Amino acid sequence: MTMKLSKREKILLCLLAVLVVSYIYYTYMLTPLLQKVEENKAVLEEKRQKEAFTKIQMASNSKLSMDYKALNANLEMITHRFFPLIIQEKIVIYIEEMIKGSRIKVSNITFSEPSLNAPKGKNKETRSEIDPEIQKILDEIIGKTDNDQTKSDDSSKSQSKAGKEKNQGSEDSYSLEHMSVSMVVEGSYDKIMNFLKKIEYFNKKILIGSVNLISNENALLSGTIMLDFYAVPKLQINDDEYLSWESLYEYGKENPFEPFSYYIPQQYTNESSINVGSNSNKANNTAIRKIYDFKAIIKPVSSDLPAFIIGDAKEKNGKSYLYADNPNYENVEFNVFKQAGKYYYRYRIENISYPKNYENELVEFSPYAKSIEFKIDSQLRNDNNDVNGINITIINNSDLTLNVDISNDDSKRPRVNISKLQGNIKVNR
Repeated sequence: MTMKLSKREKILLCLLAVLVVSYIYYTYMLTPLLQKVEENKAVLEEKRQKEAFTKIQMASNSKLSMDYKALNANLEMITHRFFPLIIQEKIVIYIEEMIKGSRIKVSNITFSEPSLNAPKGKNKETRSEIDPEIQKILDEIIGKTDNDQTKSDDSSKSQSKAGKEKNQGSEDSYSLEHMSVSMVVEGSYDKIMNFLKKIEYFNKKILIGSVNLISNENALLSGTIMLDFYAVPKLQINDDEYLSWESLYEYGKENPFEPFSYYIPQQYTNESSINVGSNSNKANNTAIRKIYDFKAIIKPVSSDLPAFIIGDAKEKNGKSYLYADNPNYENVEFNVFKQAGKYYYRYRIENISYPKNYENELVEFSPYAKSIEFKIDSQLRNDNNDVNGINITIINNSDLTLNVDISNDDSKRPRVNISKLQGNIKVNR
């Protein structure tokens, strides 16, 4: 027997079903979701508080981070021209190339074995003191002050009286890898001067210990030249060309004065300023560095060095260098001028300039060659998050050509963007 529901009962049943479904949905589905939303809101608020705290910490430590990177940059500048370590075979090749390029005659050459010398060591087989320039650089690296040096000297004297030859436990003690080369040479004045010029403009620091020359009957100079090679410890070694042997097809030979079969001499850079005399040989190799008046370096922000550095390449104390660590593009302006027969420069980045009074001051300089040379050293991108670079405006208000050499820039996403060029400027990428 079927039971027939009235229209009113059907409506009530439908309403009851809706209420049951709504209750189930609210109790078992909507309520947990609302609770999860509230939990996520609390987590989000906690994250926001941590973000704000982190930003405050980053802002307070930004100067410390920049000072750290600037210190690394200063150390890099004062050590980049020194050998990271002594590789005797490599130095033999460099000396051979200089001899061949200058066409002097060398009847005898002596290489000492690389050794570790203390700056003020008592070993009779080594020098009693290193070169003052090296000494100063080492003192800067370890942070020794003049007072520390005085105390160290007094301590050394008292130890000497007590019969001690060295203080191995001193925090300021350090050793330096050293090698000397003694050469018996003969040649014309121009050829020997050209050889000394090659040493002076070599891309690593070679110290001329002594030069003893006399003139013989043939109007030639003969005598001995002593060269000193020092290896200065570095924070990071970037001397790939010096450390790499991939380009050498022969790794040695019996006669060091006979050139390698693959050796093809190349031309000097800044040739007119380096060669001496009409008889000077213009042949040389890539070991001779091009002389730049100004240099800039661009690195990723993740580097231990500032992302951007610019300065006077011939200024040694670092006062002319500006540093920036912008994670995006830094705006840079570089100017050179000629006024009353003298050459001047100034440059600025977004927050600082050199000189400080950018609008009213200029810094005098002497161009090395018959042009002004500006080198911008870039670096390939690390990844998609590596986006920093420079927008540079270059203005030349002098009578010389300003050559801008941009090296190692990323071809797909260049770090160096030339915003404006004014005057006689040649850009080489």
